[in-house]
Amino acid sequence: MATALPSPRLALMTPRPPMTRDVRAEADPLFSVEKKPPSCNGQVALSDIRVPLLWSNDEHFKGRGDSHRFAVFCVASIGTEVKDSELLVDVSPQNTDLSFDKLFLFEAVPSDFECEIQFFACQNNASMAAAIKQRKKLSDIPTSVGKRLSVTKRPDDLYSPKFHEIARCKVALDDATGMIRTYDLAVDAEQEDALPLMGHFCARVAVIPDCLLQADFIGILECQGTRMSCTLKNLELECSDAEHSTTLTIPITKQSSISQCLDPSAGRQTITVCCPRDEKKHQLMAVNEEEHGLWWDAIEQQILNHKAWKHACEKLMTIPDKSSKFTAGSIFDAFDFSGVPRFSQSDSSPMSQILRRLSLPETI
Repeated sequence: MATALPSPRLALMTPRPPMTRDVRAEADPLFSVEKKPPSCNGQVALSDIRVPLLWSNDEHFKGRGDSHRFAVFCVASIGTEVKDSELLVDVSPQNTDLSFDKLFLFEAVPSDFECEIQFFACQNNASMAAAIKQRKKLSDIPTSVGKRLSVTKRPDDLYSPKFHEIARCKVALDDATGMIRTYDLAVDAEQEDALPLMGHFCARVAVIPDCLLQADFIGILECQGTRMSCTLKNLELECSDAEHSTTLTIPITKQSSISQCLDPSAGRQTITVCCPRDEKKHQLMAVNEEEHGLWWDAIEQQILNHKAWKHACEKLMTIPDKSSKFTAGSIFDAFDFSGVPRFSQSDSSPMSQILRRLSLPETI
């Protein structure tokens, strides 16, 4: 008995074996069967930078270190974006700390950012002061005369201060709290006659993901058999009917899980959201298949944003308009000293000396 051969049309419709997709993935590392969308970007703000200085008693109290004067500035960078602060031109033993008033604001930053903070200093001696005075005089000269003088002036005659990196620090998402706190500072110990840094500094690092500032999706969904207007924002799906008499808030967090299935009665796909917080399952149905796909992507994106931005999504941090001006007592009130060891007035440790200079209480 002869066996019938498959027709050419059926042969062309035969699906490719699964091995074809695996071979392509191995040949092209950038190829992936299912690519997850990246998390949203956010804003990163760095402000209220204050670096305590640990001068000796003779330098600070008895004024024997007047020759130690410095010019200092700091630089903050995320990726290829670099921002610098104002220049502190006369830092002497009379200064108990370095205070930078500038607000560093970075936008469109990914969740895995790393902000590097660097401090640069130059000893502000007499030659530097003379150079500043000389350049000020040259700036008052008319342009035509100044060009002729610049030709005859040798480069060695003009003093160019050389700034050296004295310390650096890196902060990331896990370091952001929106409050002023202390961070470790890697100090360059090889610099001679450098500023007496302690190895710590204070700053406020605030992070706001974009998903907290703008709605991810707005549309119509059928919830609990009722047609509702829904807004997906800030880790929640807020639903309300036309009269706003029925409202429903569904948490969409990193603990939530979503699934989809076909509703035979309606002939449309439904989205099931399982929320461990309230131990409920919410059935959501979009208007059509296109809207269903958009809602599915938006809810999945919200879950991904929470996983990427972690605690920054759970509480909205405040980005100040500008760095706050501290007084002797206000910086003490701004800190959270829970878990910090107590220092008594009789203690001779460096931290205790700084607390006494700021006229703070004997014990914290």
